[in-house]
Amino acid sequence: MTSSTEKHAEDAASEQVEYAVGSVEATAMNNLSDPVRKIRRKVDMRLCIIIAVLYTVCQIDRQNLAYA
Repeated sequence: MTSSTEKHAEDAASEQVEYAVGSVEATAMNNLSDPVRKIRRKVDMRLCIIIAVLYTVCQIDRQNLAYA
């Protein structure tokens, strides 16, 4: 059996790991140069539009398949 202090220590360690991963991602995003950020945003926006259209077509196809 584990005591409550050991369990608390394990919870604290897992929180630190999650925080460290988040801070690494935030630091990586802050280190990007301005042109790279603009290009990445443009690519993200184009991909989001394409994915939204594909999702809409998929939903329409599912509805029409039900009528067939």
